[in-house]
Amino acid sequence: MSSAYEFRGWLNHAQTIQLHVPTKIELDQTSYDPDGCFELSTRSYVVKENGDYLIIGGVWYDYGAVDGGIYSVQVRKNNSIIMERDGMCAHATHKDIQPHATDIWPLQTGDKISLWTVYYHGGPCPLRIVERQNYLTIRRLGG
Repeated sequence: MSSAYEFRGWLNHAQTIQLHVPTKIELDQTSYDPDGCFELSTRSYVVKENGDYLIIGGVWYDYGAVDGGIYSVQVRKNNSIIMERDGMCAHATHKDIQPHATDIWPLQTGDKISLWTVYYHGGPCPLRIVERQNYLTIRRLGG
């Protein structure tokens, strides 16, 4: 199952973009694709100025019912993964999970930066996500 959010934005000199995208997702074991995972994208930003950028991407979940699984947050540049961080939920709990990835990357004019989250289930397991929020911060460093 895939749900995509495609928006475009420009990164200006010393500008920080903070993004929160709440979504409600309900899945059961019939919703998975054959390899047992799904991806959710947020927005794609186009870099307007060359430079070194601090990039922070993360996700926050609140579960209704969970039975295991691994969740990954990915930051992609031109659709290639440049940063990835995994988190794991406990079995049948209401555990919040907040994997996030942070690093500094040299970016060029025209580079597209997007945030993705991926769920890899560990077998047949019902999943109900009450709320999901992504956040993406991109800040150009230097003068």
